[in-house]
Amino acid sequence: MPESFFRYRGVRPVLDTTDQAEWDVAGYQISEAMMQRIARRLTSVMFSNEDRVVGPVRVRELEGFDVMFTVHRDGPEVVITIGGLRPPDAKNPTEEILKKLDVVATFRGALGI
Repeated sequence: MPESFFRYRGVRPVLDTTDQAEWDVAGYQISEAMMQRIARRLTSVMFSNEDRVVGPVRVRELEGFDVMFTVHRDGPEVVITIGGLRPPDAKNPTEEILKKLDVVATFRGALGI
């Protein structure tokens, strides 16, 4: 009988950004200090009741921005990938934009374009 059921313990998440997220950081002039605070919050609490979930994408308001991210495994690592940032907009919520983009992607895939 094994001593423990755990394969890995104390796995620390790592954080990546997409090109789009880096463009958002530059465009909104988000400071490195602010990005470090966002990273610290995401890596310390990967899943929050405050997250608005659209398929595999999670949206959480951090530092005054809607941060769009995914959480997945890559071998023994847990990877959080920031896909984009934008100011919250009550009239055009980020999660509604993501839902519309998913419909567009579905149609594009079905049409082969």
